[in-house]
Amino acid sequence: MRNLRHWLVVATAITSLLFFTGCADDSDAGTDTNAAGGTAGSAENGDTSGMGGDDTGMGGDDTGMGGNDTGMGGDDTGMGGDTGGGESTAVATTCDEATGPLPETAATGDYSPATRISSVVIPADKAAADAAGCMTKGLMNGSGLNGLLGLAGIENLDEFFAADAEDPIHLIGHMAGWAAGQTSAEVENPVLKMYLGEETDGSMYIDPESLEGGEPIIQFDANIDGCLVTTEAAPFNFTLPLEGVAVDVSLAETQVIGQVGVAENGITMSNTTISGYMTEALITDLVTTLKEQCESETPPSLCAEGTVASIISQPVESLVALLVPLLGSYDSLVNADGGVSECEGAECNAVSVCLVIESDAQTVAGVAGETTTDENPADDSGTEDGAGGDDSADGSDADGTDAGGND
Repeated sequence: MRNLRHWLVVATAITSLLFFTGCADDSDAGTDTNAAGGTAGSAENGDTSGMGGDDTGMGGDDTGMGGNDTGMGGDDTGMGGDTGGGESTAVATTCDEATGPLPETAATGDYSPATRISSVVIPADKAAADAAGCMTKGLMNGSGLNGLLGLAGIENLDEFFAADAEDPIHLIGHMAGWAAGQTSAEVENPVLKMYLGEETDGSMYIDPESLEGGEPIIQFDANIDGCLVTTEAAPFNFTLPLEGVAVDVSLAETQVIGQVGVAENGITMSNTTISGYMTEALITDLVTTLKEQCESETPPSLCAEGTVASIISQPVESLVALLVPLLGSYDSLVNADGGVSECEGAECNAVSVCLVIESDAQTVAGVAGETTTDENPADDSGTEDGAGGDDSADGSDADGTDAGGND
């Protein structure tokens, strides 16, 4: 498994994979006509300058997420406002206008239309989570995971997901069921499928480890209303980069909500959140894995010094008790039947998590290691006996041309 610092994967995976906190209408996002989810979300649904804002901000006039100046959801300087909130910070979850038709060029191959997550943000606090459109049942509304980032000394996850990163994480989303020529309003029974990607010679491929029996390990039944995608709740897993330790973070009852757009080579997502819950059982599994790696014959550097090294010898139960406060403490209740509800004190058993994401259109060539998706793969042998030959049926396309063979 790759170093967490090199693989922040599926939600965490998705949950992360992608997606959507809603195209807000102007009345709910403030007085600015380009508030979050208004007219600037994507090339298909507005301007091209930002995720729902005039210039560079998500839903703000200038550079802020939902704020007027520089704050995420606030008036001036803070994430979430001057004192933890703002009148115009809410992100509405409506998106009345459908996308344009999906271009033929965006619907080629078995894994199209597709998108690649290019930005992942964990809100700094509840005010920032509220401003970004996170909609968990937790008292912290999904911002608690910042504690793990602080433990790892990570300030910004974009350094792992940006396309120009030194060793980028490729988290791919595929909206199965969307055919060329259809608008988002015409897609029936879409399924959001998520994969790890591998880039080879300028082409993107699916990591085979993302599949089980040919199907993605992570997928969400979805609904598209206008341009707003909302998925059913499902498990999601991703990996956090913790100094040489592959820490898999699993989320229960994960939901993706956000705005979809179309492009020539796939689909885009903006104003998007992936929200889920780290249950007590999942946190215990995470700590157990970390402890096992630190006690192995070749422990990662994280285990050699600093906070982790000083406490890792303690029992798992003690480590969980130390970790949970770093995550903002249990702030929600995941019931045995899968439902989630608000809670108080000792009845809480899960930490709410919210990822704010953005993704760009992406062409996917196929599965890494597979030369073709045909039942009888073509080769370059030039023989007439089998796939890739001159004249055999197995080696030719439907129009009579050769699939990888000679003319």
